Amino acid sequence: MLEVDESGAIIHVDDAALAASARAGAIPVVSPFGETASGQIKNLHANEVTHALSQQLRPHKVVFLSSRGGLRDDSGSLLSAVNLAEDYERVMAEGRLDPSSHRTLGSLAKLLEVLPPTSSASVTSPAHLARELFTHGGSGTLVRRGERVQVHESFDGIDTERLRALLEECFGRKLHPDYFAAKKPYRIYLAESYRATAILTLEQVGGSAVPYLDKFAVTPEAQGEGVGGSIWQRMRREVPKVFWRARGVNPINGWYAQQADGLYKTDDFWVFWCKMHDFDEIRAAVERALAMPATLKKPPEDQ
Repeated sequence: MLEVDESGAIIHVDDAALAASARAGAIPVVSPFGETASGQIKNLHANEVTHALSQQLRPHKVVFLSSRGGLRDDSGSLLSAVNLAEDYERVMAEGRLDPSSHRTLGSLAKLLEVLPPTSSASVTSPAHLARELFTHGGSGTLVRRGERVQVHESFDGIDTERLRALLEECFGRKLHPDYFAAKKPYRIYLAESYRATAILTLEQVGGSAVPYLDKFAVTPEAQGEGVGGSIWQRMRREVPKVFWRARGVNPINGWYAQQADGLYKTDDFWVFWCKMHDFDEIRAAVERALAMPATLKKPPEDQ
């Protein structure tokens, strides 16, 4: 199935046997061996075989099994997602990945370069393979080619109609007509495809201006591609101290709670904060968040 030259380099992949197995309902297991034109059998590196098969088959996802369960930094912490367009150069240059993860990420970047933009690779443990294959959340580290995140300090230069459409799609409500004219942003993180954004303002809290996450919106498609996670991670790196609120029925409140240092619940809203430790400051932030006027209109059935 794998034809190699005398040096052992793969020069051709015959996927007919794989297709026949799939049609028969069987799962093919490929051994890392190749055959030369003269009939000599060559032992191949498993990664080389994976790359060659992936280029031929162009899969939606390539899953790598590792006893480590994913890519990890030098402290042993798991990286949940890597957006290559946004994160690769920084992550590789920081030198915080352990040597094995550093090599693996470099190999995955080369693999995804030759696959469709929608393809992804994941590194997980054998014990979590079923979760990776059959659940939306997956397990381990998800690596995608991703897309660049733009950072703006005003709405100038932004297609506000596309941004409005994104916000209304994600929240299922109409944005107030004067939102972009009235809102004074501190920072706007925006995926180049306009499928994810984080909009922050500066709000007075206890006599000082503190970043407030006014909107965080990610389309379901971008969630699956890790774009929203990339925006969130960059925002948190650059804006460590922040607070925000979400409606009590928001389906991602559980995820917000995992990201936050603390939260306060009312009947209508949950208020979250990061890097706040003084009680008076937290109380002032909660009061400010709860007092923020609504910028999304209620659906007709709620009015």
